[in-house]
Amino acid sequence: MATDGGGAFEAEGAERNLTAQLWRSYVAEARANRWSGRAGRRFDGLEALRKAAAIRATPELRNEAIACLTLPDVRVQRSLRVMRLRSLFTLHR
Repeated sequence: MATDGGGAFEAEGAERNLTAQLWRSYVAEARANRWSGRAGRRFDGLEALRKAAAIRATPELRNEAIACLTLPDVRVQRSLRVMRLRSLFTLHR
């Protein structure tokens, strides 16, 4: 019994479907980050959009990136070690 190669076609279709689902999940993640109100939402949203753009760049991604860029946000670059005030002064009695 000869095979017609239909299995390879189905596998390619399944892979395309999974890639499309992954792309949609990155876009949904970016939107959720944008609306979360938590610190880091701008940067996390842009990272999710970067991953989506690696799969497929679209005007929708551009619009989401613009929306993320309008968010005020902060990110810790580095922490400073702060000495305790008590160690700076000696108490004299």
